[in-house]
Amino acid sequence: MKKVLVAFTALLMMSCSPVVYDLAVDVRMPAESDINFKGCPPSVVSVSGRNVTDSILTASMALGMAVRMEQELSLEEGSIPVYSYFSDEIDVSNVDDIAYLLTTAGSDRVIVLDSLQMGDFQVKHLDDMVFYNGEILKQTDVERPFRISFKMFCMDSLQKNLMPLELYSSVSDHLKWSILSNASLEDKKAVSQAVSGLEKVFADIGQDMASMFFPQWEQQQRMVISYENSVWNSAYGYAREFQWDKAMKIWLTLVTETSPEKASYAAYNLSVACEMKEQYDLALEWLELARKKYPFSEIAIQGENVERSMKMKKKY
Repeated sequence: MKKVLVAFTALLMMSCSPVVYDLAVDVRMPAESDINFKGCPPSVVSVSGRNVTDSILTASMALGMAVRMEQELSLEEGSIPVYSYFSDEIDVSNVDDIAYLLTTAGSDRVIVLDSLQMGDFQVKHLDDMVFYNGEILKQTDVERPFRISFKMFCMDSLQKNLMPLELYSSVSDHLKWSILSNASLEDKKAVSQAVSGLEKVFADIGQDMASMFFPQWEQQQRMVISYENSVWNSAYGYAREFQWDKAMKIWLTLVTETSPEKASYAAYNLSVACEMKEQYDLALEWLELARKKYPFSEIAIQGENVERSMKMKKKY
């Protein structure tokens, strides 16, 4: 669980009523794919035709994917091997060829990028001028559609049998460049400028594709309840600055309040703090106390948040 980023304005009731604050926090969300590479990293293979450009771009994408996976798995650079083949050497629809890839790579899993299809460049000269860096410039947009498939195969390491296809997907998108210049560009020159950065663009696409295998961070809201007095405000101030230990120290003194509502709210806040500190079992215990003291609807919502965070922690 990441730190609090922003504190939003409170919803103020009456002077003796609670003040509800929404804190924006970064929460780890599940990966798009259920495949877990922890302890079992794959190899990455690019397969292309004999066209030099297609071969280079597919290989760049494979390298980008390997780099991102090494970062996510905390592996040293170069730990995930990358291989390149021509389509007349490897047939990804042939079981024997896939078994050969797995054996050659020395991995139980292999991701194959192949069938890159590039559309024609489309050049558009915009009529409107653009003010940039103190100059009035002309803008030329260049677009190029592309499509590539990627597949994942898995080998049973004990039986050495090819297991069913775990993943098959394809990516279709448009590459777009906006080029600014003092004078109108010829189509040929605009395309030339766009092509010069294609290798890096496809390496970045490979990194984006790899992200589907790993959890991503998403900003969500967590509620903290306070009152307009110095003690409660101090605790909230610490929470806003993500100093959870200091906030908890104050809330711990407030769970003994004679008011059931205030005791419940303090316990609820302690649950939020424990979730931020990844102390999920304790977070659920504080929620149970809050429910006993004074039940309110947000307790169930926070319980779902904690359960979800707990599952993510166990998985990753």
